[in-house]
Amino acid sequence: MPTPCPSRLKELIALANLEPDSEALTHLRAIAQAFRAKRQKKTKASASVQIELKQTIKVLLADGTVETSRDELELVLAQIEPPSKIDLIRECPKCREIFWAVRADKEACDRHTAAWSKQEWRRKTKEKEAKRAKERERRAKSPSRTDKPLSLTSKIILEAIANQNHLFSSIDYYCFWELNRSRRYGGNTYRTATVTRCLELLVDSEYIHRAEREDGDFWYTLRNKAKKLFH
Repeated sequence: MPTPCPSRLKELIALANLEPDSEALTHLRAIAQAFRAKRQKKTKASASVQIELKQTIKVLLADGTVETSRDELELVLAQIEPPSKIDLIRECPKCREIFWAVRADKEACDRHTAAWSKQEWRRKTKEKEAKRAKERERRAKSPSRTDKPLSLTSKIILEAIANQNHLFSSIDYYCFWELNRSRRYGGNTYRTATVTRCLELLVDSEYIHRAEREDGDFWYTLRNKAKKLFH
């Protein structure tokens, strides 16, 4: 459920973003960066961030009474309930503005959420590709490597690509009709998750090649290993 930003904190964030050199922005950024490091497991959960605030003390000459004024940042942080929600004070990785995340999985401000999500998806995809490439290289060097028989879904995927269905959406649609159009396949039923998993296995097993397009989609083509199955 979205967590609304405390009104006083919302005002402070807005003012801080208007003044790039302000002390408030520096302090909020320090908090945001510390929690980001924690989320990314770059620092210990027991670590802390220390912020030095200015404090004004007024002594009344009449009776010696001492009055202490609290810093605005201290007051706004005290409004956050529960205190663990302070983690929602975040710094946008695109524009570096401070914002209130509303949800735990939001890492960029409203203006840059879509761009950041797409960038993260591509980054994670490239990491997975690198990991798979390393695994393929390891298997290729193994003298005991044996190829497992292709599953029915994998065979239909290869058939789909051979019939000029190169995008996931069209491959998935092809599998849907081929697996569900009749009972001839017995207990085999269509599942998008199964199609996705078989595509990954076919890439890893070097039956198909996957290339990323400019729009972020992938284009699948048959490799020589798969082409031999259709001759």
